[in-house]
Amino acid sequence: MIAAGSGIAPMLQILRHIHRVAHHDHGAEEAKRRKPDDGNDHGHGHGHGHGHGHSHGGPAKQKKHEAPEVLLLYANRTRGSIIAERELRHFAAESKGRLRVVFSLSELDDSPCAYNCCRGVPG
Repeated sequence: MIAAGSGIAPMLQILRHIHRVAHHDHGAEEAKRRKPDDGNDHGHGHGHGHGHGHSHGGPAKQKKHEAPEVLLLYANRTRGSIIAERELRHFAAESKGRLRVVFSLSELDDSPCAYNCCRGVPG
C-alpha cells in the first residue's frame, strides 16, 4: 500500500477491517448471523453434521482468518501531519510481523519523536 497525507483514509479503512478480522472470533459472529438455526441436523438430511466436509445447502463453516502481509509506505511533509500514527503503530505492533509501516517525511519539524525515528537519533 502507498499513501500520502490524507490519502491514508481509505487505507485506514482497509487496515481497520484487517485488524478487526484478525482479532475477533468469527465463529461466534457467524453463529449470531445464522440464528435461529441452531446448527443441529435434527435428522432432516440437510444442513450440518454429515461429516462430508461440506454442508449441503447450510452455511459453510468459516475458516479462521489469517491477516494478509501488508507493507504500508506512508508519506507526509512533517511528523505533525501524520494522520492516525498511533493507530498505525498499534496495528503494526499487534500484527505479529504481518503489517509493516514505513513513514516517509519530506521535512522535519519540532514534533516530539517517541521512537527517535525522525532525526536519526540512536535508539
